[in-house]
Amino acid sequence: QPLLKAALLAAAVLFAPAALAAPMMGPPLKLDGKAQSQVVSQLAARRPAVGLDADHGYKVMAQHPGVQGTHVGRVAHLYKGLRIFGSESVVVLDAWRQIVSESASPRRLHLGRGAANRMHGATAGFNVRPTIHRKAAIAAALRDMPDGVVNVVAPTAELLIYPLMRDERAPGAEGKLESELNAVDLVETVERYELAWLVRLRTRSGEQPLYYDVVVNARDGEIIDRWNMLQTVEGIGKSQYNGEVPLSTTFANNIYQMLDPERGKG
Repeated sequence: QPLLKAALLAAAVLFAPAALAAPMMGPPLKLDGKAQSQVVSQLAARRPAVGLDADHGYKVMAQHPGVQGTHVGRVAHLYKGLRIFGSESVVVLDAWRQIVSESASPRRLHLGRGAANRMHGATAGFNVRPTIHRKAAIAAALRDMPDGVVNVVAPTAELLIYPLMRDERAPGAEGKLESELNAVDLVETVERYELAWLVRLRTRSGEQPLYYDVVVNARDGEIIDRWNMLQTVEGIGKSQYNGEVPLSTTFANNIYQMLDPERGKG
C-alpha cells in the first residue's frame, strides 16, 4: 500500500503541470474555397432561426488558429451581395469545420423581410442600386484633401451598406439621470441604413502621409463620415548611449513605419 500510494503521488506530480497548463493554440490553418463554402452554408441554414431572409449572406474575411483542434473565422455579413459595414460573425470551428459557436453583430437585423426587422417597410426592400457611381464618390472624398496631394496608392471605393448608430437606454435605465449612466446602461442600436461608398485614400502632401477612409452617400454624394487611418504608436529603441528611448512609429496598411506625422514633414 505505501508503495502504491507513493507511485500514485509521483504520477500526479509528474502529470499535474500538463493538466494545469494553458490550452495550446493550434498551428496556422487556412480554409480552402470548399471549406469556406461549407462554413457559409452552415451560417445560411441558421438564418430563419434569427429572423433573417434569404437576401442575407456571408463572406469569410479572416482566419485565425484557435485553441488546439479549433479554428476561428471572421465572416462578414452581406445583404443582397453587399457588405454591411461593421457587421460580422466570429465563428469557432472544430477539426471537421463544423461550427461550434457563433458570436454575431446585430447591425444587420433590420434589413430585409425577416422577423428580426423592427423597421419593417422602411428597410424591407432596401435598394442597393447607387445613384452616385465610383468615380464621383472618389471625387467627393477628395474634395476635403489639401491641394496638390499625390496618391501613394490609387484610391479604391467599395459599395456597401452603412448602418448609422445611436445609443439607447437599456431596460432598467430609463429613469436614471444622465450623470448616473454607465456603459451598461446604454445599448447601440441602428437608427437607419445608407447605401454608401467606402473610399480609401492613401495620399501624401510633400512628405506628410494623409491616409483617410471616407464614407460617401451613394444616393446624393454627401460625406457621411471620415476617419484617419494613420495610427501613431510609441515604440522602444535601444540607443548606443542613452539606453532605451521612445520611437514614434506609424501603423498603416498593416505595417509599422518610422514616420512621425506629428512633427515636421513626418
